[in-house]
Amino acid sequence: IELVLRIFALRMRFFLGEAGVNTLNLFDAFLVIVSCFDLYLFFLGQSSRAMNLNVLRPFRFLRLLRTLRILRSVRVFGKLNMLVNTVAASFMALFWSVVLLAIVMLMGAL
Repeated sequence: IELVLRIFALRMRFFLGEAGVNTLNLFDAFLVIVSCFDLYLFFLGQSSRAMNLNVLRPFRFLRLLRTLRILRSVRVFGKLNMLVNTVAASFMALFWSVVLLAIVMLMGAL
């Protein structure tokens, strides 16, 4: 429903932005169409014999990440943005902590 409303509201601007073809909107449209096709096959009971469209599930996650980009621009979520940036910055330290823990465990196992 959301895709249909966006196409109705934006008309050709949905496909063509100021800088040319809007690839993110085309990507969204592709995911929605494939999901609808997957549901159609599921309700027909032919999903086991038809092609496996579960491969596209990670791309749906990318669509969610695209939606979450909007939260960065909202002032209300400033503290949340700071928290997410802190967690993202600590991933490298977490990685090296896991490596050090694995080395200690390996030394203890010997």
